[in-house]
Amino acid sequence: MRSMTITFQTLARPLTLFLCLMSIQNGAEAKPSKTVDSFHRKSEKYTITVVKSDIHTAVEKGMKLAYALRRNGKVVRPNDLRAGTLLGCGYPEILLKRIELADGPWGWMVATGGICGNTFSYKLHLVVVRPGEDEYDLTEIIAKNLPVLRKPGQKLQFWYQKQVWGTGGTAMSFFVPQLLEYDITYNTFDRPKLPSDFSLWPKLEFMSFPGMYVAGLEDSNAEVMKLAVEKFFDPVEAKKTYGAQGLPTTKQEAMVQVRAIQALTPLFDSVRSEIR
Repeated sequence: MRSMTITFQTLARPLTLFLCLMSIQNGAEAKPSKTVDSFHRKSEKYTITVVKSDIHTAVEKGMKLAYALRRNGKVVRPNDLRAGTLLGCGYPEILLKRIELADGPWGWMVATGGICGNTFSYKLHLVVVRPGEDEYDLTEIIAKNLPVLRKPGQKLQFWYQKQVWGTGGTAMSFFVPQLLEYDITYNTFDRPKLPSDFSLWPKLEFMSFPGMYVAGLEDSNAEVMKLAVEKFFDPVEAKKTYGAQGLPTTKQEAMVQVRAIQALTPLFDSVRSEIR
Protein backbone atom coordinates (compact mmCIF):
# COMPACT_ATOMS: atom_id res chain seq x y z
CA MET A 1 0.00 0.00 0.00
CA ARG A 2 1.32 3.37 -1.01
CA SER A 3 2.18 5.64 1.89
CA MET A 4 1.08 9.25 1.87
CA THR A 5 2.82 12.16 3.58
CA ILE A 6 0.61 15.08 4.61
CA THR A 7 2.53 18.31 5.00
CA PHE A 8 1.54 21.73 6.31
CA GLN A 9 1.69 23.04 2.74
CA THR A 10 -0.77 20.36 1.66
CA LEU A 11 -3.29 21.43 4.30
CA ALA A 12 -2.66 25.12 3.78
CA ARG A 13 -3.73 25.15 0.13
CA PRO A 14 -7.38 24.09 0.64
CA LEU A 15 -7.59 26.23 3.79
CA THR A 16 -6.40 29.27 1.86
CA LEU A 17 -8.90 28.53 -0.92
CA PHE A 18 -11.72 28.16 1.64
CA LEU A 19 -10.87 31.48 3.28
CA CYS A 20 -10.72 33.20 -0.11
CA LEU A 21 -14.15 31.83 -1.01
CA MET A 22 -15.57 32.98 2.32
CA SER A 23 -14.08 36.42 1.76
CA ILE A 24 -15.70 36.63 -1.67
CA GLN A 25 -19.03 35.40 -0.28
CA ASN A 26 -19.12 37.82 2.65
CA GLY A 27 -17.59 40.75 0.81
CA ALA A 28 -14.24 42.36 1.48
CA GLU A 29 -14.02 44.10 4.81
CA ALA A 30 -13.98 47.84 4.17
CA LYS A 31 -11.28 49.91 5.74
CA PRO A 32 -12.39 52.56 8.25
CA SER A 33 -13.27 55.83 6.52
CA LYS A 34 -13.01 59.33 7.95
CA THR A 35 -15.18 62.43 7.52
CA VAL A 36 -14.17 65.87 8.81
CA ASP A 37 -16.24 69.06 8.95
CA SER A 38 -15.57 72.49 10.48
CA PHE A 39 -17.44 75.73 11.05
CA HIS A 40 -16.79 79.08 12.72
CA ARG A 41 -19.00 80.57 15.38
CA LYS A 42 -17.88 84.11 16.12
CA SER A 43 -14.10 83.82 16.59
CA GLU A 44 -14.09 80.10 17.37
CA LYS A 45 -13.47 77.21 15.01
CA TYR A 46 -15.26 73.94 15.74
CA THR A 47 -14.22 70.70 14.06
CA ILE A 48 -15.76 67.24 14.16
CA THR A 49 -13.99 64.10 12.99
CA VAL A 50 -16.08 60.98 12.37
CA VAL A 51 -14.53 57.56 11.71
CA LYS A 52 -16.77 54.83 10.29
CA SER A 53 -15.99 51.11 10.77
CA ASP A 54 -17.98 48.09 9.62
CA ILE A 55 -19.23 45.75 12.34
CA HIS A 56 -20.85 42.31 12.09
CA THR A 57 -23.22 40.32 14.27
CA ALA A 58 -24.31 36.72 13.66
CA VAL A 59 -27.23 37.95 11.55
CA GLU A 60 -26.43 41.34 10.06
CA LYS A 61 -23.88 43.92 9.08
CA GLY A 62 -23.84 47.34 10.67
CA MET A 63 -21.55 50.24 11.37
CA LYS A 64 -19.78 51.96 14.21
CA LEU A 65 -19.24 55.71 14.14
CA ALA A 66 -16.61 57.15 16.46
CA TYR A 67 -16.46 60.94 16.62
CA ALA A 68 -14.60 63.68 18.46
CA LEU A 69 -14.92 67.48 18.65
CA ARG A 70 -12.31 70.24 18.88
CA ARG A 71 -12.61 73.96 19.54
CA ASN A 72 -9.69 75.98 18.19
CA GLY A 73 -7.69 72.74 18.08
CA LYS A 74 -8.46 71.79 21.70
CA VAL A 75 -10.52 68.70 22.55
CA VAL A 76 -14.11 69.47 23.58
CA ARG A 77 -15.57 67.14 26.22
CA PRO A 78 -19.13 65.78 26.17
CA ASN A 79 -21.61 65.88 29.04
CA ASP A 80 -23.07 62.45 28.23
CA LEU A 81 -21.53 58.96 28.36
CA ARG A 82 -23.20 58.07 25.04
CA ALA A 83 -21.10 60.69 23.27
CA GLY A 84 -18.39 59.75 20.84
CA THR A 85 -19.79 56.39 19.71
CA LEU A 86 -22.84 55.56 17.61
CA LEU A 87 -23.73 51.98 16.62
CA GLY A 88 -26.26 51.36 13.90
CA CYS A 89 -27.59 49.05 11.22
CA GLY A 90 -27.02 48.96 7.48
CA TYR A 91 -27.04 52.63 6.44
CA PRO A 92 -24.24 52.63 3.87
CA GLU A 93 -22.73 56.07 4.40
CA ILE A 94 -21.85 58.38 7.25
CA LEU A 95 -24.53 61.04 7.53
CA LEU A 96 -23.14 64.24 9.01
CA LYS A 97 -25.29 67.36 8.81
CA ARG A 98 -24.83 70.71 10.53
CA ILE A 99 -27.39 72.09 12.95
CA GLU A 100 -27.54 75.38 11.10
CA LEU A 101 -30.06 78.18 11.60
CA ALA A 102 -30.37 81.83 10.60
CA ASP A 103 -27.80 82.93 13.21
CA GLY A 104 -25.26 80.31 12.12
CA PRO A 105 -24.30 76.73 13.00
CA TRP A 106 -24.75 75.29 16.51
CA GLY A 107 -23.39 71.77 16.05
CA TRP A 108 -24.06 68.61 14.07
CA MET A 109 -26.43 65.74 13.53
CA VAL A 110 -24.46 62.48 13.38
CA ALA A 111 -26.61 59.68 12.00
CA THR A 112 -26.67 56.01 11.09
CA GLY A 113 -29.42 53.38 10.75
CA GLY A 114 -31.65 52.97 13.79
CA ILE A 115 -34.32 50.68 12.33
CA CYS A 116 -33.52 48.65 9.20
CA GLY A 117 -35.59 46.05 7.37
CA ASN A 118 -39.03 46.53 5.81
CA THR A 119 -38.77 50.14 6.93
CA PHE A 120 -36.02 52.55 7.91
CA SER A 121 -35.44 55.12 10.64
CA TYR A 122 -32.34 57.06 11.58
CA LYS A 123 -30.47 56.85 14.86
CA LEU A 124 -29.09 60.32 15.49
CA HIS A 125 -26.83 62.06 17.96
CA LEU A 126 -27.76 65.74 18.16
CA VAL A 127 -24.51 67.46 19.12
CA VAL A 128 -24.74 71.09 20.31
CA VAL A 129 -21.66 73.17 21.14
CA ARG A 130 -21.40 75.68 23.97
CA PRO A 131 -19.72 78.82 22.60
CA GLY A 132 -16.71 79.78 24.70
CA GLU A 133 -16.63 76.46 26.56
CA ASP A 134 -14.69 73.23 26.10
CA GLU A 135 -17.86 71.19 26.53
CA TYR A 136 -20.75 70.09 24.35
CA ASP A 137 -24.22 68.65 24.90
CA LEU A 138 -25.98 65.84 23.11
CA THR A 139 -28.98 63.59 23.06
CA GLU A 140 -29.93 60.50 21.03
CA ILE A 141 -33.15 60.02 19.06
CA ILE A 142 -34.70 57.54 16.62
CA ALA A 143 -36.38 59.47 13.80
CA LYS A 144 -38.18 58.54 10.60
CA ASN A 145 -36.94 61.72 8.98
CA LEU A 146 -34.12 64.16 9.63
CA PRO A 147 -35.31 66.82 12.08
CA VAL A 148 -36.72 70.13 10.88
CA LEU A 149 -34.83 72.90 12.70
CA ARG A 150 -36.26 76.10 14.24
CA LYS A 151 -35.00 78.69 16.72
CA PRO A 152 -37.65 80.58 18.69
CA GLY A 153 -35.77 82.87 21.11
CA GLN A 154 -33.12 81.01 23.11
CA LYS A 155 -34.35 77.57 22.11
CA LEU A 156 -33.23 75.22 19.35
CA GLN A 157 -36.15 73.13 18.15
CA PHE A 158 -35.92 69.71 16.51
CA TRP A 159 -39.18 68.59 14.89
CA TYR A 160 -39.35 65.01 13.62
CA GLN A 161 -41.51 61.87 13.58
CA LYS A 162 -41.20 58.36 14.97
CA GLN A 163 -42.77 55.27 13.42
CA VAL A 164 -45.40 53.43 15.47
CA TRP A 165 -46.93 50.08 14.53
CA GLY A 166 -50.01 50.14 16.76
CA THR A 167 -51.76 46.77 16.65
CA GLY A 168 -51.04 46.29 12.93
CA GLY A 169 -47.98 45.48 10.87
CA THR A 170 -45.71 47.73 8.85
CA ALA A 171 -48.43 48.38 6.25
CA MET A 172 -50.60 49.95 8.97
CA SER A 173 -47.85 51.78 10.82
CA PHE A 174 -48.01 55.55 11.20
CA PHE A 175 -45.76 58.43 12.14
CA VAL A 176 -46.04 60.35 15.40
CA PRO A 177 -44.82 63.99 15.51
CA GLN A 178 -42.16 64.75 18.11
CA LEU A 179 -40.72 68.03 19.40
CA LEU A 180 -37.38 68.26 21.17
CA GLU A 181 -35.95 71.57 22.45
CA TYR A 182 -32.47 72.61 23.49
CA ASP A 183 -32.30 75.56 25.90
CA ILE A 184 -29.25 77.66 24.99
CA THR A 185 -29.30 79.49 28.32
CA TYR A 186 -29.38 76.40 30.55
CA ASN A 187 -27.72 73.91 28.16
CA THR A 188 -30.49 71.33 28.54
CA PHE A 189 -32.64 69.18 26.25
CA ASP A 190 -36.35 68.94 27.01
CA ARG A 191 -39.59 67.70 25.47
CA PRO A 192 -42.24 70.42 25.71
CA LYS A 193 -45.87 69.87 24.83
CA LEU A 194 -46.66 70.16 21.15
CA PRO A 195 -48.34 73.54 20.46
CA SER A 196 -52.11 73.54 20.01
CA ASP A 197 -51.75 76.37 17.47
CA PHE A 198 -51.09 74.50 14.23
CA SER A 199 -49.61 77.62 12.59
CA LEU A 200 -46.58 77.16 14.88
CA TRP A 201 -45.84 73.74 13.37
CA PRO A 202 -43.35 73.30 10.54
CA LYS A 203 -44.29 71.23 7.51
CA LEU A 204 -43.77 67.54 8.33
CA GLU A 205 -43.88 64.91 5.62
CA PHE A 206 -46.07 62.15 7.08
CA MET A 207 -49.01 63.88 8.77
CA SER A 208 -52.16 61.88 9.57
CA PHE A 209 -54.91 61.52 12.15
CA PRO A 210 -53.33 58.44 13.81
CA GLY A 211 -49.92 60.11 14.18
CA MET A 212 -51.16 63.43 15.53
CA TYR A 213 -53.80 61.85 17.77
CA VAL A 214 -51.28 59.49 19.38
CA ALA A 215 -48.82 62.37 19.80
CA GLY A 216 -51.42 64.19 21.87
CA LEU A 217 -52.40 61.03 23.75
CA GLU A 218 -48.78 60.22 24.69
CA ASP A 219 -48.33 63.74 26.05
CA SER A 220 -51.76 64.01 27.73
CA ASN A 221 -52.33 66.91 25.35
CA ALA A 222 -56.06 67.11 24.69
CA GLU A 223 -55.71 70.18 22.46
CA VAL A 224 -53.45 68.35 20.00
CA MET A 225 -55.79 65.34 20.04
CA LYS A 226 -58.68 67.68 19.22
CA LEU A 227 -56.60 69.28 16.46
CA ALA A 228 -56.01 65.82 14.98
CA VAL A 229 -59.76 65.17 14.88
CA GLU A 230 -60.54 68.55 13.33
CA LYS A 231 -57.77 68.58 10.72
CA PHE A 232 -56.92 65.01 9.81
CA PHE A 233 -59.78 62.62 10.64
CA ASP A 234 -60.61 60.69 7.44
CA PRO A 235 -63.90 58.72 7.53
CA VAL A 236 -62.77 56.46 4.67
CA GLU A 237 -59.48 55.56 6.37
CA ALA A 238 -61.34 55.18 9.66
CA LYS A 239 -63.29 52.25 8.21
CA LYS A 240 -60.16 50.70 6.68
CA THR A 241 -57.42 51.08 9.28
CA TYR A 242 -58.19 53.10 12.43
CA GLY A 243 -59.81 50.18 14.25
CA ALA A 244 -56.93 47.85 13.37
CA GLN A 245 -54.53 50.48 14.71
CA GLY A 246 -56.38 50.57 18.04
CA LEU A 247 -57.79 54.06 17.42
CA PRO A 248 -61.30 55.57 17.48
CA THR A 249 -63.26 54.90 14.28
CA THR A 250 -65.64 57.87 14.57
CA LYS A 251 -65.18 61.54 15.45
CA GLN A 252 -67.69 61.14 18.28
CA GLU A 253 -65.68 58.31 19.84
CA ALA A 254 -62.48 60.33 19.49
CA MET A 255 -64.01 63.40 21.16
CA VAL A 256 -65.13 61.29 24.14
CA GLN A 257 -61.46 60.41 24.70
CA VAL A 258 -60.42 64.05 24.17
CA ARG A 259 -62.82 65.23 26.89
CA ALA A 260 -61.55 62.51 29.24
CA ILE A 261 -57.96 63.70 28.76
CA GLN A 262 -59.08 67.34 29.23
CA ALA A 263 -60.57 66.45 32.60
CA LEU A 264 -57.31 64.84 33.72
CA THR A 265 -54.96 67.49 32.28
CA PRO A 266 -54.55 69.50 35.54
CA LEU A 267 -53.46 66.32 37.34
CA PHE A 268 -51.05 65.34 34.53
CA ASP A 269 -49.54 68.84 34.46
CA SER A 270 -49.09 68.84 38.23
CA VAL A 271 -47.27 65.50 38.18
CA ARG A 272 -45.15 66.63 35.23
CA SER A 273 -44.02 69.81 37.04
CA GLU A 274 -43.10 67.85 40.19
CA ILE A 275 -41.04 65.33 38.22
CA ARG A 276 -39.16 68.10 36.40
